[in-house]
Amino acid sequence: MDSEGIPLSYAEREWLANHRDSLLVAVERYYPPYLFVDEQGEIHGVSADYLRLLERELDLRFRFSDPLEFPQIIAGAKQGRFDIVTSITHMDSRAEYLNFTDPYISLPAVIITRADAGTSLEIANLEAMRVGSAKSFAVTEHLRTVYPTLDLIETDSDMDGLRMVAFGEVDAYVADLGTVSYLIEKEGLGNLRVAGDVDFSYHFGMASRKDQPMLHAILTKAMRHLEKREGSAIYSRWISLRLPSIYQSPLFRIVLPMFAGMVTLILLWNLSLRRVVRMRTAELREEIGVRVRAEEDLQQAHDELEERVKRRTAQLHDKNDELQREIADRTRAQEELAMAREIANCTVHNIGNVVNSLVVGSQSLRRVMEQSRLPSLLRGLALLEQHRQHLATFLVEDERGRKLPDFLSLAGEDLDRQRERMECEMEELTKQIGLIREVARTQQTFAVERSGECRLDEVLDDALKIQFSGRAARTIEIERDYAFTQLVPYPRTKLAHVFLNLIKNAREAMASESCPEPKLFLGIELTDDRRVKVSFCDNGVGIGPENLKKLGTYGFTTKREGHGFGVKYCMETVKAMGGTMEITSEGADRGSCFAIFLPLETHWDLDPADQSQRGTAPGVSMPPPTVDSCLAPSEPMEVAEPTAPN
Repeated sequence: MDSEGIPLSYAEREWLANHRDSLLVAVERYYPPYLFVDEQGEIHGVSADYLRLLERELDLRFRFSDPLEFPQIIAGAKQGRFDIVTSITHMDSRAEYLNFTDPYISLPAVIITRADAGTSLEIANLEAMRVGSAKSFAVTEHLRTVYPTLDLIETDSDMDGLRMVAFGEVDAYVADLGTVSYLIEKEGLGNLRVAGDVDFSYHFGMASRKDQPMLHAILTKAMRHLEKREGSAIYSRWISLRLPSIYQSPLFRIVLPMFAGMVTLILLWNLSLRRVVRMRTAELREEIGVRVRAEEDLQQAHDELEERVKRRTAQLHDKNDELQREIADRTRAQEELAMAREIANCTVHNIGNVVNSLVVGSQSLRRVMEQSRLPSLLRGLALLEQHRQHLATFLVEDERGRKLPDFLSLAGEDLDRQRERMECEMEELTKQIGLIREVARTQQTFAVERSGECRLDEVLDDALKIQFSGRAARTIEIERDYAFTQLVPYPRTKLAHVFLNLIKNAREAMASESCPEPKLFLGIELTDDRRVKVSFCDNGVGIGPENLKKLGTYGFTTKREGHGFGVKYCMETVKAMGGTMEITSEGADRGSCFAIFLPLETHWDLDPADQSQRGTAPGVSMPPPTVDSCLAPSEPMEVAEPTAPN
């Protein structure tokens, strides 16, 4: 054994002697330039050269497996079928069943794109691309772990991946620099280029079975010795990091003659065109004189037309202003009708749910009557009546008479329980009927246009009852701070439509799972400049700065099924009352706040005692009736019953 340069112990030499002909090496079918099999079944590549050196230096005769794909090799290594695996990168998951030597070659993983892609790429640029990478390779597992959002397409081999890039089936392909350099040069893929690298490098080494530590020690010493002595020569023989020029591409050799022929045809065509141009030039000079005269006539007609256009533009401008006003009026009417329809739908929906509860209650009463022991009791009484003349003898001697007192006692207890149950059911039915009356009363407050004065806190509470009349899976914590409760000179119905719209928007903003503890704040206060401020603040999805300035414009909405009229309607309605509306948000998922400012008449004298009335509803109290609100956008919510201010 020629191993003078390899410092092996006696035990290691003895182990080699016992396993000289039995070590099985996993052979990868096609992983150039590291290991691949030719048509005659011979192995070649960097790892093949090292295996031959190991056989010579350690006096071994390896056994080689049939050519396999890399995922098959990994599966076999997990099962302990192979003694040695070559050209493999150390990973924590693989270290559970393999021991690794020091790497004998290290190369970065690079990004391959078509040559016409132009720009350089980094890993961050791949987020919007379809990216290919070989199945079970180390870089593939790295990309899936560190960048799980990549659109990663796994290929059977690096050659398949490069072809997919060349034919535009994927946008980019990630592999080690040595393999892609070899394949691009060998296959003449001149339309591919290295566009950048990723934060991963291949460190190829030998690996041995975990249960053979002696083999691992021998391979580690031998590979260190061979890599130092032969590594540079093997590297130079197989690794070429120069990508071929496009001029060496077979495609270029085909395209070049075609291009030369096209240039020749163009030159001939150009000579022919020159003769035609000279002839046409003379004709054009004559035509130019005619056209100059025509242009003078056209200029005169143009001036006359421009004057007419100016007059018509002024007319159209006036008409456009009129149409804009009409559109605004129709939009406002449409929003009011939509809100009225929504209120009506919710009212019908809520009453329908309560009616369902009434039906359930009546059915429960019917079951109580059907299960009653009253018929049996009547039969017992009939039996007593039948034996009235000799009742004592019947109760003592007759078998039926002896059982009758116990039966009557049990029947009485059952009838008492049935009476209590029927009283409970009747009480529940009475509550449900009261709920119907309350829902109808709330709807009627919005159904009639009322002029004069109203209290903003009452309008807000009625709007809450309309929007939050359902019980479901989630709870919205509502906090109210009504610091101003005087009458204000504004129409109740229009204010109600605005409040309903803003509360609905807040509810929908808190409907997603990204808001686990939804909270809604409603506030009324008097500002220093004698304006009433009504606030609607939620902790929902918030509004991005790019959308904040767009809110309130016609047709703009951030909802999938929205029409963009709601906020615009609220702004226009508040503006028509002489007020303003401000929208603030700290950004996405940071909530938002809509504030309405309504001016008060300057002659009002406010009683300070009236301004001290404040109230909060800190969270969940008595849940509302069992009716689902039809205004929920995606999933129903349960809302704490609003509480009147203290």
